[in-house]
Amino acid sequence: MNTPKGISILVAMIVALAMTLPNAYAQDNTQETQISFDQPVEIPGQVLPVGSYWFVLANNDFDRNIVRIYSADRSRVFATVQTEPTSRRSSDFETTFNLVDRPGRPSTLVNWFYTGESTGHEFVYSRSEERELARDMQRPISPREESQGYLGGE
Repeated sequence: MNTPKGISILVAMIVALAMTLPNAYAQDNTQETQISFDQPVEIPGQVLPVGSYWFVLANNDFDRNIVRIYSADRSRVFATVQTEPTSRRSSDFETTFNLVDRPGRPSTLVNWFYTGESTGHEFVYSRSEERELARDMQRPISPREESQGYLGGE
């Protein structure tokens, strides 16, 4: 009589495990990342004021190049922007946001790499804006840079 009870417990454990796996996958699938900026930051189409934001991939299996930027409490969508895949050569696979410092303008967000990923998301700007950005040097922002505030993932 212990065998049916043991099988029931085993089945219940397998079902519980199966229910938790999709949730863990969903977080990695959307690459949810929270970051705080201590200065205004330009993104395609607007400037984000000083504050904390969530960067999240739109949950779209057909197009993994749409990023939504939410307020810290996720009550407001600041932007939904198009990106293109980009690669990084670094063996340091921390979450990284690359900004370009621009004279007389806010720093401009160029790309975002999620923790553990060598392929990231390059933000799409107009051609004239991209030419200007190409002239400036990129500066990586990582969790080690205290001056940029908190950078968290997942």
